[in-house]
Amino acid sequence: MDDCRHRLETYLLREGADLVGFTSAADFASALDGSAPSDLLKDARSVITIAVRVDAPPGTKKERAMAEWRGKAFPLCELAFKASRLLFDEGYRALVVPPATRSAYEALQGEISHKHAAVKSGLGCIGKSSLLVTPEFGPRVALISIITDADLGGGREFREDLCGDCDICVQVCPVEDTVNEEVRDGYYMIRKERCIKCYLCYTECPIGAGNTGH
Repeated sequence: MDDCRHRLETYLLREGADLVGFTSAADFASALDGSAPSDLLKDARSVITIAVRVDAPPGTKKERAMAEWRGKAFPLCELAFKASRLLFDEGYRALVVPPATRSAYEALQGEISHKHAAVKSGLGCIGKSSLLVTPEFGPRVALISIITDADLGGGREFREDLCGDCDICVQVCPVEDTVNEEVRDGYYMIRKERCIKCYLCYTECPIGAGNTGH
């Protein structure tokens, strides 16, 4: 199975992914009802998380940041679909979970948690903004996941707190007490009902702001 994992990772990185992680479907045991990999694909054993950098450095306006994200999200879907075909060709089932649907965007909750899959696979941590923060690009990534019944092994969970004493996302948030450094079950949380989706926590994070991907 290591050969299959290696082939998938090599293919994804060659074709445009900036980061690739693998985690076991069993790591989602505490997921919300309906949000576990096995809720979407029977006998799911692994989740592949793919990330590409979004060009939205500090100072980027919301409309531009959204456009940059969409520009990466659509080819990311195509890349994940092609990777799923590689799994099909080897006799496995695979289901691509898209970066975000309209309902997921409004609810700030996806079909599965791409960011938690990314943490479990070692790609980054959940920052004070409650976004995935990667060492390479900060929160400026688009994420997609592939659920499969292939046993591809897990990763090493990312345990470093990249935020440290930084509170820029807390300071730039225009709605007081939305980003409040609350921690629950080991992860930073925000008050979703107060979030106006201004994208400032996404663009203004200093981590990885100068790095470029594909």
